[in-house]
Amino acid sequence: MKIINRDYLSKLINGTNTSDIKVVCGVLGAGKSVLLASFLEYILENKKNNNVIYINLSLKEFSKLTDSSLLKDYVLDKYKEGKDNYLLLDEIQLCNDYLSVIKELKDKSKYNIFLSCSEKITLDDSLGPINYINVYPFSFKEYNQFCNFQHLDESFDRYILEGGLSGIYETIDEDLKTNYIGNIYTSILKKVSDPNNMDLLDNINKYLMGDMTVLASLGKDAASLPSYIEQFCNNFLYYKISPYNSQGQDMYFCVDHSFRNYLLDVKNYSFDDLYKNIVCIELLRRGYTVYYRDVDFIVVNNKGNIKFLVQVSNDVIEDKFSKLAENKDKVPKVYIARTNKESYNQDGVQVVDIARWLDIDNDYLI
Repeated sequence: MKIINRDYLSKLINGTNTSDIKVVCGVLGAGKSVLLASFLEYILENKKNNNVIYINLSLKEFSKLTDSSLLKDYVLDKYKEGKDNYLLLDEIQLCNDYLSVIKELKDKSKYNIFLSCSEKITLDDSLGPINYINVYPFSFKEYNQFCNFQHLDESFDRYILEGGLSGIYETIDEDLKTNYIGNIYTSILKKVSDPNNMDLLDNINKYLMGDMTVLASLGKDAASLPSYIEQFCNNFLYYKISPYNSQGQDMYFCVDHSFRNYLLDVKNYSFDDLYKNIVCIELLRRGYTVYYRDVDFIVVNNKGNIKFLVQVSNDVIEDKFSKLAENKDKVPKVYIARTNKESYNQDGVQVVDIARWLDIDNDYLI
């Protein structure tokens, strides 16, 4: 299997010399286990005094260790005095009482602890600092690196069709690709509810992804929407975007558009919504806090200051462009659309082709 170096690896490497607990979290299929395997390889090659205890609780060989007592005893037994002991626990949420295990191992101050989870886990303040590393499916830039297309626009067209779940990239069989996405999607739904509710959960997801035609079919189950949405978010299927200054309802963006492609009919497909979803997830991937207001996105830096404003659509639309250009905030304004050409500046707004914006590290091209 082809492996590329993702930026997340450097975050784990930087954590080898810190005492805080590192938690790698993200949706099923995002590449967390591959990331931990790459990190394991780095430790073995570069940390000569290492003792690595690696446990993947989703694998059959470690299935007994989902019992917290057995897991704790196993880890303690693997400890080596005089060594730098690295504990890598993959899919920690599968342990029946993971918090008690982590607390006891942390209290002993013997291990540099790295965890991964595909569900949000609860770690309390008694554990000291927690470094959460959010892992997303492949970005367009990572997709380019993996697939090595020669032409940017061709690559973007393929990325729109395939999405960021890299497990599908090494097959040309379209049925296998669809089945792979479907299996991940179904696995998430089974963690949220029992199999008898799959049609309901499908309709809720279609609704969240912009298909208003299914709203009537929810009927009395619409009252359960907040609970289901929270569970979807806890499994990293969606990320919540709140209104700036708390005026309005929260919005939800799917972690990867491959799930949209899997669920939605072409006749119900909006490229405006698709591109908006991709841009939102990319902004989160780049480490920003994101809100919405009168424009699509207000992007805030880690000091709480507005860094720039974003409007997104399939094409440059006059009323949306005017709304952005006339905004009074004295910050950069970026209009992201599928222009198929280089960026340009008009009336103080930078107009950027979405494929070119996604393929760079900078947020502006001018």
